[in-house]
Amino acid sequence: MDLGCGVGDLALATLARGAASVDGIDLGRGAIKEARSLAAERGLADRATFSVGNGAIEPLSRHDVIALNRVLCCYPSVDQLLENSLGATGDVFAYTAPIHSGLMGRFNRVSVAISNRWFRLRERKFRGFRAFVHDLDAVDRRIVEAGFRKAHAGHRRVWQVAVFTRA
Repeated sequence: MDLGCGVGDLALATLARGAASVDGIDLGRGAIKEARSLAAERGLADRATFSVGNGAIEPLSRHDVIALNRVLCCYPSVDQLLENSLGATGDVFAYTAPIHSGLMGRFNRVSVAISNRWFRLRERKFRGFRAFVHDLDAVDRRIVEAGFRKAHAGHRRVWQVAVFTRA
């Protein structure tokens, strides 16, 4: 399951590399429409389900793998999103999110502050969207408390990548 799937890039790439099926959820109706269209164009529509919804509150069925790729930063608080998604995760939970500490963390906080000012100036277009930089150490602790252990951690530019497996 790809929570916050956008146009389905991650989900569709997973299918192309051998996954049996994928589900994607995103808040954006336009993104979901495009994800469905891309799945059809690539001959993957029979194995891909995309729906409009909020991963923090939608009832989620159990999935072997749940990924939140650049999604944590879209929520002012990640507690409910983590609670809901971790409860539906079978074996692997993964996320990418803006690095929160050190020089990159400072860069991310400044970048997000500037972006949020732009979003406010263009309120009609962005409809209240704001971005956030969360304490990823606290996120990791919450995931571990849910019964997972960190299997991989790394950084890619300004993003932290973390993969957890069921302990």
